[in-house]
Amino acid sequence: MLKRSLVHSILIVFAVLCMNVDSAFAASKKSKKASSKNNSAGAVSIPIPESARKSQEYFSSIPPRIMALIEDGSPHSLKLATTLLHRTAEESYTEKEKILLYLCQAIMQVAWPSQPVTWGVPEFSRSDAYTNTVYSAASGIFDVKIKNEDFLSLVLPSLVVLTGGLKPEYNEKVEASLSKALKLRESSALANYLMGVFLYQKANYAGAFSCFSKALESDGSNKEILLYGLKACSISQDYESALSLGERLLALEPQHVEALKLVCNAYYADGSLDKANEYAAKILTLAPDSFDYVLIRAKIAMESSDYVKVSSLLDAYSRSGSVSKDYYLLRAKLQKEWNKNNNSAAETIGKALYAYPDDCDVMLYAAAVASEANMPIAGCSALELAMKVLQNDSNNRDATKICINELNKAGSYARAYELSNKVVQKSYATIEDFCLHIDICLACRKSDEASKLAKALFAKEPQNVGVQKASVKVLVASGQDSEAEKLINALVAGADSEMKSFLFYEKSFLYGDEASVLENLRTSLTNNPRNSDALYRLYQVYYNKKDWKRAQYYLRQVVALNPVDSNALAKNEELDVLLKK
Repeated sequence: MLKRSLVHSILIVFAVLCMNVDSAFAASKKSKKASSKNNSAGAVSIPIPESARKSQEYFSSIPPRIMALIEDGSPHSLKLATTLLHRTAEESYTEKEKILLYLCQAIMQVAWPSQPVTWGVPEFSRSDAYTNTVYSAASGIFDVKIKNEDFLSLVLPSLVVLTGGLKPEYNEKVEASLSKALKLRESSALANYLMGVFLYQKANYAGAFSCFSKALESDGSNKEILLYGLKACSISQDYESALSLGERLLALEPQHVEALKLVCNAYYADGSLDKANEYAAKILTLAPDSFDYVLIRAKIAMESSDYVKVSSLLDAYSRSGSVSKDYYLLRAKLQKEWNKNNNSAAETIGKALYAYPDDCDVMLYAAAVASEANMPIAGCSALELAMKVLQNDSNNRDATKICINELNKAGSYARAYELSNKVVQKSYATIEDFCLHIDICLACRKSDEASKLAKALFAKEPQNVGVQKASVKVLVASGQDSEAEKLINALVAGADSEMKSFLFYEKSFLYGDEASVLENLRTSLTNNPRNSDALYRLYQVYYNKKDWKRAQYYLRQVVALNPVDSNALAKNEELDVLLKK
């Protein structure tokens, strides 16, 4: 009887076990179907590399998928990992699960501060090596407390790059640690982000952008990664990439002022002035004290010669109490180009020179004003200012051009030739540079060189007005009268009034009789009454005839056109004396 009862009990237990196995098998199938369904619906699927499966024994009780999510380290992955770790009762958590919840919280707070932490962390001892490594990193200390090199032990100390600046003695350790981490999980958003920040701090902006791009492959809407990538591209002047990243970031956060500024700067640097102006206006709406963007709007208005707008923007900027190099430059340009007041422009740029004595932009514009106004600024001549620029930037074309013009004015043709000859040897030399060099060659009596250059230019660019003028000058100066007259007659037919004025002025040198000279000079002035060369030549003709009254009539017009021409002013004073006799 007892034996039969025992057999009966064994059969019951066996049946129950079979039922449990069937139930477990069914549940497993159901779970796999649900997982497949979720994946097909667009759920995040993080691959689990072998390194995660064989990660340090300390977290061996944690499912590999959860560890893979934490190692990816993006905000979305961390939130999903904490969801999978969640327990309804606090006492249900293991110590390792509590540690991982804390590590997820710490990573989120340090790496992704724009994202809220949506989970709590149960109380735990906080005496483990992982937690202490995070404490050290938060204090700005790179400290490896974990013996085995699993992914987290390599990445957590490197959070130091985000916590108050990286000390030089940590550079090699951080780079080595993150490099090893990326070998374990090359797609990790967190590891790529930290390596990108590290390279950014080392001024390796191209390398940093590469890391940020990899991080964005895992988390394309991450604000922190997008901002760092935007900054790296802006500094390295990769404006196309900067604008792409900036627009993506602003689509997520339209009022992100720092991003708006960087995008505005990129558009301005890229020459998209309308877009730059649009963003500058947005910035000033959100942050009215961003006075640099008042100046950007003023620069854009200056580009389009909207002087009224420039004036009002500069007035608004000046009321802020701020002063900057750009303000001085814009104010001086406004005074010179709109008000036609070289004296005011010289005074303003002189203030800039005292405030920014070694700034090449300020020195260059001061040289330009000094050259046009024929006056020193802050005790320096135009030539001295331009030469200072060339000491800092030997290839500065504008400074070189000012130097050449000033040397020409002073009659220092040999020095002007030396500088100009260097310019025309450069690959960037323009037709204007070659035409100026021809003028200098003529002044230096290097007629063969001038003729050779003029012929070569005319063969390539026969329709270019500057080339046509240079060719006429060379023929006239070299005494090739018949060739010069032929070319002048050929060019007169299709010339505008200014070109005709030039051609008849040059034609006046082809004849020796006074009547022909006067006829051509008067025809020149009929086409352009402001041709100072023709006016000055008429002064010379009448001066040589001792007709002081007519000579002064033409010379005064030269002075009116160029009131700072010291040579013309001196000759006019001489005529005043002669007329009083």
